[in-house]
Amino acid sequence: MGLIYVGTLLLSILSFFTTYLGMKILLNMPLALAGALGLQIAMLGIAWNLMKIREKRWAYVSVFMVAASFSIFFSYANFDAVLQGTTRAAGVRRDYAAVTRPVLARFVAVARDAIVNGQYQVDRIGSLRKLEEEKGWATVVDEGTGDRFIQSVIDGARVMVDSWKRQEGYDYRQGSGRGIIADYLENRHRQILTYLETVNKYNALLDTTSMAYSGDLSVDSQYALINRAWIAFPAGIVAALTDKATDIPLPPEKGEFVETPTNPQQAFMLVIHDLMVFDRLALFSLLLAIAVDCIVIIIALVSSYAAEEDDAVFDRVRKYAARKMNKIPLENPQRMATALRENIDRFEIAGQYSLNLMRVMQEYEDSRKKFSVVMQREEESKQPEDDGLRLLPEPAALQPSRTPEKKRRTIVI
Repeated sequence: MGLIYVGTLLLSILSFFTTYLGMKILLNMPLALAGALGLQIAMLGIAWNLMKIREKRWAYVSVFMVAASFSIFFSYANFDAVLQGTTRAAGVRRDYAAVTRPVLARFVAVARDAIVNGQYQVDRIGSLRKLEEEKGWATVVDEGTGDRFIQSVIDGARVMVDSWKRQEGYDYRQGSGRGIIADYLENRHRQILTYLETVNKYNALLDTTSMAYSGDLSVDSQYALINRAWIAFPAGIVAALTDKATDIPLPPEKGEFVETPTNPQQAFMLVIHDLMVFDRLALFSLLLAIAVDCIVIIIALVSSYAAEEDDAVFDRVRKYAARKMNKIPLENPQRMATALRENIDRFEIAGQYSLNLMRVMQEYEDSRKKFSVVMQREEESKQPEDDGLRLLPEPAALQPSRTPEKKRRTIVI
């Protein structure tokens, strides 16, 4: 029984620390310490009482399970925080990378589309400029083709001619060579080349970002890369090259992807989230917490059945006698007297059994005090009458001080 008490005490100490560390996630240290200590004292007291009582155990077990449920939860919180802490960061980084990669891919797709359109515009304006310088009337060659870009260039050239007419007071004569239309086409060509160079630089930035981007990076590092790409996005230039408004997504907020909790509330929410998801680590943490807290009550219940007290025999005899007496009809005095006599005999036998057991244990303790075991000396072992075990008085030099009440005897082997 002593080992059982020590074992349950050690388990309660372990449960105290796990519960305390779990409570400390949400509460400050004094409250967590008081709560964990109160729970463990209550649970240990109930467990030790269950080793001695045999009546109304369900009430004690119910109270124990209520206290244990709180201890189990906070022990689970501690185990989950420790076990998930080493794997949570990697999982969160992968999740953030899975969300941000489509955003980065969208930036790349829009930039490449702008480069294709810009290169087309450079080529088309180059051909118009060459046509204007060699033959003239470049503004009317592609009239009505349906190309929105070419139509916008022609419209721009016409606006330039109309402005010249209002300024000079007569019509502009178109023809080959250089003139205001050729100058306009050249300026527009340089502008598109500048736009195209800007988009190419941005595309190179995206290539560098894509090469550096990895799900192994921290969430802060990933956010810094994707946010830089978003800030550097040339929205106006891309819109001018593609002739349409470009809607690009915002980088995902990193606040929803927590690698390491920064405050108790955030840590507690992560523990609850893990419990709701209930993956393998959360299951293991919960089972470990249940084992630490519930093994105490299991040991207490098993010990209470295994350990016999001095009056256990009388309790069983009394219950058996009560059951037998309830079955005897009161109108039969002879049978009732016989049953009483049998029950009295059982009580006497039980009492005698208990007394005999106590007497044997007392005699064993007395014998340990009265006798000592020493090895027989070699010269004495040669005597023919010394065979086996015999009783000899101790030599005077080796005899301990004796009291009048007890005499010590030596068993010589």
